[in-house]
Amino acid sequence: MTRWIPWVLSAVALTDLGCSTATSAGSSGPAGAGGAAGAAVSSGGGGAGGDGAPCRIDCSLVPTSQCVMAVCNEATRDCELVPSAGGEPCDDRDACTVGERCEEGVCQGGAQEDCGLAPDACHVVTCVDAGGAPRCGVEPRENGAPCATEDRCLLDAACLDGACVGTPRDCFFFHVPDSCHVGACDPATGACEAVPGNEGAPCADSGDLCMVGKTCQTGRCEGGVPKDCSALSVGCNDGACDPGSGNCYAEPIGPGGACLSGTDECNRGVCDESGACISIPTPGESCLSQAVGCTRGVCSEAGVCTARPVPDGGVCVDSDSCTVGESCLAGVCQGGAAAAAPVVYFRDTFESDGAGWELGPTWQIGAAKASIGQTYGHADPALDHTATSDNGVAGVVIGGNAPLGVHPYFYLTSPVVNADVAGGVYLTFWRLLNSDETPHMTNRVEVYDGVRWKVLFESGAYPGIRDSAWTKVVHDLTPYKNASLRVRFGYEIGREAFVDTVSSWNIDDVEIANAACP
Repeated sequence: MTRWIPWVLSAVALTDLGCSTATSAGSSGPAGAGGAAGAAVSSGGGGAGGDGAPCRIDCSLVPTSQCVMAVCNEATRDCELVPSAGGEPCDDRDACTVGERCEEGVCQGGAQEDCGLAPDACHVVTCVDAGGAPRCGVEPRENGAPCATEDRCLLDAACLDGACVGTPRDCFFFHVPDSCHVGACDPATGACEAVPGNEGAPCADSGDLCMVGKTCQTGRCEGGVPKDCSALSVGCNDGACDPGSGNCYAEPIGPGGACLSGTDECNRGVCDESGACISIPTPGESCLSQAVGCTRGVCSEAGVCTARPVPDGGVCVDSDSCTVGESCLAGVCQGGAAAAAPVVYFRDTFESDGAGWELGPTWQIGAAKASIGQTYGHADPALDHTATSDNGVAGVVIGGNAPLGVHPYFYLTSPVVNADVAGGVYLTFWRLLNSDETPHMTNRVEVYDGVRWKVLFESGAYPGIRDSAWTKVVHDLTPYKNASLRVRFGYEIGREAFVDTVSSWNIDDVEIANAACP
């Protein structure tokens, strides 16, 4: 509906605008162009407002505000103000709006001024009219407002304190090919997919069941050592692993095959036709049991290691692995220069449990702690051996005592160490061990030679072991060195009756190197 706005013009105003009136007297001009109904007009010709004109004035000359226009009301012959047609640009005098347009005679505000700012989905532009100029800022949207994010793994995304958050897509039950992969969401697609995961976690390779101790490494089940089947290596049977099932079995050794039970430093074990392991002497071969200082060991015809003197000037090796270049003089191994600093292949002070040790039952890695309640020997130490502040040790129930009850060997096993190197290899560690005697309790230190575990140390009969202070221990690993070398410390309880309560193992500063220097 058109809104009519009356417009009142005085006779004087009409005259000023050059329109004819009944009182204006023309001097000699002809009738106005409007027709005979018009009154006399001013001199100078016919006016625009003769009796035939729609309005007494030209409405286009009427001043109007924005969004309003003057039109002629033919009934009253007056100009009246009405809303403009609409859609014309206008200015609502608010510096924080842009693109205003006329609508029904009013200047309607347009979009908010953003000052060129482009906030993210969870922020909005604010604007203040600062004396006719816009002053813009950014503030968080209301919490709970929906938002869009490039991360398609966020479900039900909404704003929270200016951040677009949501519930991550759960890919836990997504099917993965093996235990070294996990389900994860791809932010670009929002789909679950299998990616490498469970880094360092134990895993089993179905294609190689005779390798144990494997771990996940960048999506692959790798590492590990061959399964120990040496318990079945007896006589002319060799313990072996079935790759199809991963089970150990006794594989017979044929006649003429090598067997362990008949093998020592001067004899070669050979299986005979009856399946018995017999010893065949190896005369003239070097042997170690008599090789001390300037005496070398040579195997006799009877298969016994015998001592032979080394002549003066001959090369010898003394008991100090930190010297080199010794020679014999009058049956004494002497001289030698200080060896270079040892090459360390593995070292752990147990500052943390991150070195990759395998902890059997009751074994722990942590801060040293004094124990109480033992009925034999001494307590666990309150301090470790390392001259640092970590105070870390490996031990059996640190700060407590070994649980009673018959059980097989419980082991602390090192990670794999590549000891396939030239020269000697030595294990050095510090222990504080308290143990009952065999057969109640037995302790071992063992080394893996690449095929089976070999015993380096085994505790024995009364009085057992009673360490009151940290004790340095050195073992020569040279005969056993290989690329998959490992060492382990263990204990068993073989008889529960009358077994004493003891603090058991405490171990610190384990080192495998090419020398065992102080």
